[in-house]
Amino acid sequence: MDFLGFINSTTDFLRFTMEYSTQKINFLDLTIYKNEFGGLDTTIYRKPLSRNTLLRADSHHPKQLINNIPIGQFLRLKRKCSTDDEFVLKAGPHVVSPSARHRALGP
Repeated sequence: MDFLGFINSTTDFLRFTMEYSTQKINFLDLTIYKNEFGGLDTTIYRKPLSRNTLLRADSHHPKQLINNIPIGQFLRLKRKCSTDDEFVLKAGPHVVSPSARHRALGP
């Protein structure tokens, strides 16, 4: 029996999976991958079955908290993406104007 089979046989309510690659690896919420120069770059990782859980704007949370969620999400995205091109790709249509891109990426 291999290691994965062994740990899956120890419990009925958990299933472990394993992925491997010579080019990239997913770790927590990061994908670490080899770039074209042989170095390592990072980007954000989301599990295939993950869902967006949104806080409704009409909820009874403080308005400052609701207004700061997008800022926090873009800061997290910027920290996780090691290149500006990857950040713009992952931010998608939300960072389209040059001024918005400058505000998100900084000087």
